[in-house]
Amino acid sequence: MSCPGPVRDGVAPGEPLNVGSATVVASARLLEPDTGRVLARFSDWPEPYRFLQPPDPGLKVSVGKVGEDGAVVLSLSVELPAKCVVLLVNVDSTTEANPKWSDNALDIVPGDVQEVVVRGLCGRKVKVAYFGKENAVNIVPKADHDG
Repeated sequence: MSCPGPVRDGVAPGEPLNVGSATVVASARLLEPDTGRVLARFSDWPEPYRFLQPPDPGLKVSVGKVGEDGAVVLSLSVELPAKCVVLLVNVDSTTEANPKWSDNALDIVPGDVQEVVVRGLCGRKVKVAYFGKENAVNIVPKADHDG
């Protein structure tokens, strides 16, 4: 089946970026019929990745509720697909434990907000990196609680 794609000036026929499907990301979710809860996710990206030139996905991260046990809920959404969104914190010798993430290294697509629960931030800032922006940057202000 032919796949529509952008016309690329200056790209020779036969080069990987001249293929229309080089910009198509396919994504699927398996939902629990009664509750709508997401049971599984899958996304398929054009390969090889070295030919991809991902745009800024417009990643948004918001801090949701903070549990009694110090668990923090982060909600992640994008305007364009994002591959391998990794959440991390700086590690230092004064912090006893590494944080525990409910999920990480996420593929996120528009319209599919994903929530990640993190325990054990111990006041550290959360950072994010993703395919196309591998240098991690701070995204969430330092938490005012321990956990």
